[in-house]
Amino acid sequence: NTYDGESLRYSINSLIDRPEPRKILFWLNDGAPCVMAGDNHEVANQFLVDVIKAGEKQVEIVAFGIGTDSVKDYFSNYVVLNNINDLAGKAMDKLSNILFSNQNKRGL
Repeated sequence: NTYDGESLRYSINSLIDRPEPRKILFWLNDGAPCVMAGDNHEVANQFLVDVIKAGEKQVEIVAFGIGTDSVKDYFSNYVVLNNINDLAGKAMDKLSNILFSNQNKRGL
């Protein structure tokens, strides 16, 4: 019952405020967005979509779906993990790919 849009927005804003020129956010998720009963799911879902769209313009976001592929429905850059034991290796692979594929673009 996490408000994904709110927590993601907080994380993005925290990174934006940092002085480093490059921001990379690894987002770990274990399912589709789900709000508390009685809350408007459509509004919460659209808010998440809007946060992702705006956030991806300022922060490199990699979403990890742990036991779920729902991240593919929201994020342009994602990894689906069917086994939690793969998290460390997949995260390092993804980070390595991000850093080395963009080193000339980012002046690294």
